[in-house]
Amino acid sequence: MDPTHLMRQRGTWVRRTSSPTERDGDGNPTIVETRRSVRCWVAPSSSNENTDRQNVQTNRFVAYLPTSAALAGPDQLEVGGVTYEADGPSEAWTHPLSTLVAYRTCPLRLVR
Repeated sequence: MDPTHLMRQRGTWVRRTSSPTERDGDGNPTIVETRRSVRCWVAPSSSNENTDRQNVQTNRFVAYLPTSAALAGPDQLEVGGVTYEADGPSEAWTHPLSTLVAYRTCPLRLVR
């Protein structure tokens, strides 16, 4: 089973890692971004509103990705002019009969 034909959105996977050699003015490692085009599908997963002391609305999404896109940590996904940030590691989903990885999912939160 290959569900990539269902991943009809084009996105950009922004892999964010710490530079092993470059440092900022405070001596902290700088962030290096590597951009890669990826097919995906982003869908809403949940939302809630916290009205205790302030109105804060939180929207969560889930990204369906090909097996090669293992988003995690500070990685971002840009789709249709919207930027999402990985809200946890991506998970591999295996086919029940072949035990091959069919696709990956990753929880996302809206950045802007």
